[in-house]
Amino acid sequence: MRSQRTWAPSGQAGRHAKRQRDRYTGRSKQTETETETETETETETETETETETETETETETETETETETETETETETETETETETETVRQSDRDRDRDRDRRTAKQARQAGR
Repeated sequence: MRSQRTWAPSGQAGRHAKRQRDRYTGRSKQTETETETETETETETETETETETETETETETETETETETETETETETETETETETETVRQSDRDRDRDRDRRTAKQARQAGR
């Protein structure tokens, strides 16, 4: 709160001479007027200021995460295969079959 008071005297004084003709006689007459003016001004100013501030803050955060994963796998497999192959020629098979038939035939004939 602030209060301010000022006082300023203001004065004006002066003589003013004026010539006028008399309306009836035509003669000029001189009139002298003296005026004095004094002005006093008083000003009082009172100022009161009240400030209220309200602040609202809203924060929005957006986070984007990108993850790239690279995996390298090395697998070593050892396989051991054992194969036994028996090769019988066709002619040997035919011969064995014929022999078995003969033996069976002979056994049947002997059994009679």
